[in-house]
Amino acid sequence: MARIEISGIGIEYELLGKAGAHAVVLNPGGRYPKTIEGLPELAERLVAGGKRVLLWDRPNCGASDICFEG
Repeated sequence: MARIEISGIGIEYELLGKAGAHAVVLNPGGRYPKTIEGLPELAERLVAGGKRVLLWDRPNCGASDICFEG
């Protein structure tokens, strides 16, 4: 896992696949983390098909920071 800070908020993410491949962002719905059942498996299948996949935890979800601002 990797972490980046954006506007003071820590965001946890994973970048899978080869650099330069067409990119896909998987965004879990609701307040679910990037590890919700089925999402990592979908990411692996996309990578196997030649895509580059970004999985991330939105603010207030998973391992990302809590944010009370709009």
